[in-house]
Amino acid sequence: KYLARFAIDDKIPPAGSAAADLGAAWCVLKAKSGDRAEFTLAWEEPVELSEIIYWGRTSWFMNECWKDYELYLNDEEQPAAKGAFKETHGPQRVKFPKTKVSKATFKFLSSHGGFNPGAAEIQAFADSPTDKQLALYLQKIGASYAAPPRVEGADAEKLRALVAELRTLHGAKYAQAAEHLARLDQIETPLEAAQAARDEKRAEELESQLEQLERDVLLWDDVKDRLRRKATGLTLEQQQKLCLARLLPLKPRVILMDEPCSALDAEGTERIEALVDQLREKYTIVMVTHNMGQARRISQECVFMLLGRIVEHGPTLDVFLKPREKDTEMYVTGRYG
Repeated sequence: KYLARFAIDDKIPPAGSAAADLGAAWCVLKAKSGDRAEFTLAWEEPVELSEIIYWGRTSWFMNECWKDYELYLNDEEQPAAKGAFKETHGPQRVKFPKTKVSKATFKFLSSHGGFNPGAAEIQAFADSPTDKQLALYLQKIGASYAAPPRVEGADAEKLRALVAELRTLHGAKYAQAAEHLARLDQIETPLEAAQAARDEKRAEELESQLEQLERDVLLWDDVKDRLRRKATGLTLEQQQKLCLARLLPLKPRVILMDEPCSALDAEGTERIEALVDQLREKYTIVMVTHNMGQARRISQECVFMLLGRIVEHGPTLDVFLKPREKDTEMYVTGRYG
């Protein structure tokens, strides 16, 4: 039910969808594999390859994603790429110089701790797709993934001209102009230097910052006529995001979210969870929820409370699969609550 061929079938089960990954994902039993595994893509005739995208196994638990990896092409003794995958649902790119290959082997060296680590999908590309191309492809195959908005090919010179034009048109109303220009100054020169030195990793980081800045500028231009309107005119999902946007400039150490998805539909919930997954890399997030599926999907630690009393606290996997307390076991198995 979890054979290797199910990780190359263009079927990507949604995060937290539990048994939906039966016949649609690959995994190994950590107790037998020793938290290591190999996965090989092979072709009868050599093909050109420049990127492989890994999707972690997230249908049951986020920590069933692989973590440390090495990628070997053909029979080379040295890896073409190595690194660590995140504990998240979504495409994780592994790029390398375009090479003609007959096989590509992932050596997974450790996981994020789950019992059955694996992959929902492993995709190979001759040419690295842009984010827009990848998004269109994922839409075509029906992948469930709330991709963050992207701006393709941000241009520093054009962005500077756009900021100047908006400043001329709106004057003091565009109060963020100075901040946007300062951020652009901090990105532009280092980006040119990284491109001249062919430092691809540094250039990619700076290009990502430039794209984020362009999104910020375009967002301001899009909402400039609504800045004085009540936030209640936004959708519930947008209101939740606005609350976070107002909070983040304060640089909090901990963010408390009380039932943030209780009034949202499935798609809105998925997008909020994707945002939380991004934010947890920088912030400690405490979320209150009565949704057991959500607690299992997005948390690393769980606290079960009953009548104002902490009954149990521990790693999410342990709380759901090996609860110490009888009350916890009865709640997570649906016997009451």
